[in-house]
Amino acid sequence: MIYILENTDKLEESVIKKYSYVLSEQRKEKINNYGSVRDRINGGIVYMLLRYALINEYSYCHQPVFSFGEHEKPYLSDRGDIFFNMSHCRNAVCCIVSDSDTAIDITDIRIVKPNIINRVCSDKEKKLVSESTDPQRSFLRLWTRKECLSKLSGKGMSEGFKGLTDELPQAEGLHTAEDEEYIYTYYSPESEKAVVMHDGAELLSFFDNCSDTR
Repeated sequence: MIYILENTDKLEESVIKKYSYVLSEQRKEKINNYGSVRDRINGGIVYMLLRYALINEYSYCHQPVFSFGEHEKPYLSDRGDIFFNMSHCRNAVCCIVSDSDTAIDITDIRIVKPNIINRVCSDKEKKLVSESTDPQRSFLRLWTRKECLSKLSGKGMSEGFKGLTDELPQAEGLHTAEDEEYIYTYYSPESEKAVVMHDGAELLSFFDNCSDTR
C-alpha cells in the first residue's frame, strides 16, 4: 500500500518538535544531520507517515527501528516479513509498505538543467526526452524510475544512473503515476492503491488521538 502526504511545504519545523515523541532516536539523529530545514521537516514527516502506514496495514504500533543491509538499504529490525521504503521531495512525502521487496521515489515537477539530463540518461533516453511533447516531465518520469531501481537494489547512485534503464528485468515491476505537482514511481509485482492526504491535518490528528504511539 502507498501513502502520500501532499503540501508538506506548508508544515513548519515546530510540527516536528511537537511530535518528536513519534520519532525514534535513530530517526531524530538522521534528520538532524540534514542541511536544510525543509529536509528536516519532510524527513520527520515521512517517518510519521510510515508509522501511520504500518499501524493501518500491520497493526505495528511501536517506533520502527531500522537495520541496514549490505548496501545500506533499511529494513525493520524486528519484522523481516514487512518491507518498506520512503521518499520525499519539497512538496510531498510518500512511503510504501508491502509483504515483498519494494521501493518508491517521488519528485517535484520542476525545471531540470540539461547537464543533469546528460549525466543520468543514456543516449536512447536523451532522444526520447528531447522528442517528447513535455521534455521536463518525460525526464522526471525517467528520474523517478531510475531512483526506484537504485533504491530497490540498495546501491543508490553508486553505480551511476545511465545503466539503470527500463531494459533491466526489474523494471517490469515499476509503476509510475503523476499529479500536477509531483511524479512518483514504485516497485511492486502488482499495481498498488495509493492513500492520498492533501494536508497534514489527518496525520497529526491521528497521533494526537492514538495512545499506542507514545
